[in-house]
Amino acid sequence: MPILLAKNQDNGKKSIFLLVALVLLGFLILLSAYPVSAQETKITVTIDKIYQTADFTVDESIIIEISGTFKIEDYTGNVYFGIYAPEGWETSITPEETWVPFDPSPNPEPVIVTFDGEIIPPKNAQQEEHNIYVWASIDKKNPEPPDIVSSTSNVFSESSIIEVIQNRVKMVTDIIEQRILPSSSITYSISVTNAATVSDIFEIELQNHEELENEGWTFTKSVDNLILNPGDTQIIYIDQQIPPDVLEGDYKFDVLVSSSQHASSQSSQTFTTKVRVPEIASPFQIDWMLLFMVGFVGCGIGIAAFLGATEVGYFSLISLFLPLYVRLKKKDVLSHFTRGQIFGYIQANPGTHYNAIIQDLRLHNGVGAYHLQVLEREGFIRSLRDGIYKRFYPSTMRIPEKRLHLSRIQRDIFEIIQKHPGITQKQISKLLDESKQVVNYHVKILEGAGLIRLERAGRETACYAGKVKYVPEEDVYQLADETASAQVMRM
Repeated sequence: MPILLAKNQDNGKKSIFLLVALVLLGFLILLSAYPVSAQETKITVTIDKIYQTADFTVDESIIIEISGTFKIEDYTGNVYFGIYAPEGWETSITPEETWVPFDPSPNPEPVIVTFDGEIIPPKNAQQEEHNIYVWASIDKKNPEPPDIVSSTSNVFSESSIIEVIQNRVKMVTDIIEQRILPSSSITYSISVTNAATVSDIFEIELQNHEELENEGWTFTKSVDNLILNPGDTQIIYIDQQIPPDVLEGDYKFDVLVSSSQHASSQSSQTFTTKVRVPEIASPFQIDWMLLFMVGFVGCGIGIAAFLGATEVGYFSLISLFLPLYVRLKKKDVLSHFTRGQIFGYIQANPGTHYNAIIQDLRLHNGVGAYHLQVLEREGFIRSLRDGIYKRFYPSTMRIPEKRLHLSRIQRDIFEIIQKHPGITQKQISKLLDESKQVVNYHVKILEGAGLIRLERAGRETACYAGKVKYVPEEDVYQLADETASAQVMRM
């Protein structure tokens, strides 16, 4: 009997232990199914590189790597991770989820999860900046896109930008239409930018202008090609001269800018010149305004004849109409205060540009342009285009020769050769961390300009400074100032 009672007590204890184990197991199951989350739950997404480029003009197969961290605070349970990209883009991330264990301490430390991912844009992705979102979710493996973009209470995200480049040429122009009279000239300006991640040579070509040239139109390009580094911008000019016998109408021509290294990278712009011929009245058509003016002038002549009969009237008449008969003579050009002020400013500052004259003398654009045209027309000054500027010099002064425009890498190569005569192109390539092909291309340009000379040294080519002296821009204008000052002293 005592033995049987002891066995029953042991079975009772086992039942109690089993019941407690089942309760704990159920609690853990509920905890995993319904994670405990406080209202202060916060997940901070940090991306290492916020801005990246996908240049399809360099490589047709692009895989963009993305990395960063998730900082999880005040949360226990499963957290899911992913990357949201435009439709058609492929994405992957590691890890795809993680389990955050319960931390009973009063001030639990945040959990840091490092992630790595890959993004593959399609080959036909549109050329623009695309937003990419790295997200973390505490309740869904695949949250809805609106929740990802707006970062709801259960979804946390951070965006980065991937710029897709399909065309290396970026053209911008402010004016594509101009109105003009026959026997006039106009200029169109175009801003060209290298949108690629590598240097390139861009060719400038006029199209659909041959018929106009046969009719007497002339077209002049400021340059035939451009050498631009990644992100560089340069302005080109197209000058157009209209013949005197052209008929009224709209005349169009195109400008094409194309990459010499990537055949599909090109951009074109159509320009329209609207020629307007002044109307000439028919001799058989009655112009009532003309008749009125003739009558008015007749009355004026009658009054003048009446006033001219007396001495007082005579002098009054001369004083009234004298300014109408005074013609501008060359000796009187500088008698105008503002015009003389502008001419004196140019003599003191030879090579100054239009905006500097307007700003320093506090003139309106129309006033300044008019007086400059008069001074140039009458032979007091000469103008010279220098890039985006129009510079003015006294006509008695010798204008400095135009300097050689070298790019950054060309200046670096030239300075290295000056410091290290006999250096090889291979050594220059290592010093500049550029490819041999790029260095060889720019070396040929410098040789063609006479700035350097090449000598064979076995299998290598040694580089030496040439006979042509390279004068930087600031030295050119200092020379102009000194020349002008000397001429002013002689005057």
